[in-house]
Amino acid sequence: MALAVCVGLLAGSAAQGAGPVVGWGAGAAPISAASALELGDRHQCAIQAGTAAVVCWGDNSNGQATPPASVNGIAGTASAIAAGLVHSCAIQAGTDTVVCWGNDSNGQARPPPSVDGTAGGATAIAAGEYHTLALPEPEQVTMLLAGCLLLGVLAKQRVARTRGLTSN
Repeated sequence: MALAVCVGLLAGSAAQGAGPVVGWGAGAAPISAASALELGDRHQCAIQAGTAAVVCWGDNSNGQATPPASVNGIAGTASAIAAGLVHSCAIQAGTDTVVCWGNDSNGQARPPPSVDGTAGGATAIAAGEYHTLALPEPEQVTMLLAGCLLLGVLAKQRVARTRGLTSN
């Protein structure tokens, strides 16, 4: 689990900043300004500038382009978004709770308690084809970073022992 979070620390596929959205071709953006953009396989999501509401468009065959009320501006807004193959996720503004929707065939749209608001929240999120990664809230990051460094050191020591470079 820590290794997946370590990889997530290096990942980042959302465009950040605020400004106009320029879209062209079939399925162009239905909004005029965004603070974040995210591309899934055949769907896209954005955090609408000014409202912080998540807006998605494109293929919705698995519900991946239908954000829930908790982040679409009806009952809440978002501070970050991520889009995978046929799922999407957002970090709910104010609570840091990770909310996901769409296909959950591999558990990719079911955040664990450490980031779903039960035991904590997240500060960053990224999605892959069939997985999602989240960076837990700051008080948990120190432990995770230490775990990542430890994993790296242990992996280097194991490789060195395997190659006969050290006797440790």
